[in-house]
Amino acid sequence: MKKILVAGYYGYQNSGDDAILHSICHDILQLDIETNITVLSNQPRVTMGEYPVNAVDRFNLKEVIKQVKNCDALVMGGGSLIQDLTSTRSLYYYLGILWFAKFYKKPIMLYGNGIGPIHKWYNKPLTTFTLNRVDVITLREHLSKELLNKLKVTKPIIEITADPVFNLELSQDIHTADLYEIERVPNDKPIVGVLFRSWSHEESYSRKMAKVCDRIIETYDYNIVFVPMKHPADLIVAFEIMKKMKHKATVIEHRYNEEKLIAFMGEMRLLLSMRLHGLIYGALKQVPTIGFNYDPKVEYYAKELDIPIVEDMRHIHVDKIMEQIEYLEKNRDTVIAKMSIRVDELKQEAKRNREYLLRLLDN
Repeated sequence: MKKILVAGYYGYQNSGDDAILHSICHDILQLDIETNITVLSNQPRVTMGEYPVNAVDRFNLKEVIKQVKNCDALVMGGGSLIQDLTSTRSLYYYLGILWFAKFYKKPIMLYGNGIGPIHKWYNKPLTTFTLNRVDVITLREHLSKELLNKLKVTKPIIEITADPVFNLELSQDIHTADLYEIERVPNDKPIVGVLFRSWSHEESYSRKMAKVCDRIIETYDYNIVFVPMKHPADLIVAFEIMKKMKHKATVIEHRYNEEKLIAFMGEMRLLLSMRLHGLIYGALKQVPTIGFNYDPKVEYYAKELDIPIVEDMRHIHVDKIMEQIEYLEKNRDTVIAKMSIRVDELKQEAKRNREYLLRLLDN
């Protein structure tokens, strides 16, 4: 039996990261070998309750070292873990786990990761030194490969694949009737889902997004539903936008697992998403989507999926967004067909993450 230790941003009630963990666990279980999975989590009991894994406290240093020492391979991913935009402390946490794994001579794979940004000059050589000691790095987009080239990370096997969530196996038995009832979501009209997060210039974009939502209601008579992907942070932003609206909207206040959120979003007419995995959830269900660019990863996948994007969160133009919505409405069938083809391609790319892990374990 192979003991696999999975490290990432898990146990934080973030739907995108939960979906990544779900995908990685599924990929590991699909390998033609017997495995035992342990996850480093902020909430081990919650993680064990939701996935067929063992889990330990990611901040219990003694336990983390024990798990690294006893594992047969370390899988780190996905998401943007190797970056200092969030904080240098976060970067050092993940680099530190990699160093423990190398100390105990463990095979290491960065699994469908996004790399960067790394702004601080003193973090760059440390990142280069560390990543040149891992075995395999698969990346979810080309931007990360460009950064690794700049950092002169050349020693690992490096391949561009796709976000692991494209390979998520979705149950066909997910029902959303309880969500509609609990959250009092009106289902008398088509729904536009809005997925926004806190970021700089929040006061400005929340005010403009309120205008966009009002214009959608006035122009198309659709219902607006805010869908938080990280609790409680996204809830705060949703209520802030809704407070500025003239018309009534709905906020999904409770937390739901990634499969139920994807099923719910699959029933929508349109998505407006600042969240990367909001774009991916919509794409998996072929829902026309507009991306809102706060990070290069969002812009990248908007272009990959050939969907409209608001390029600069500091300068949101309500009329331009309404023009994009009009385009999606008039060309809905064409947009969905193109998205479906691209998603099928990205699913095949995401499967390659699993292939590289199997090679690593075989070696």
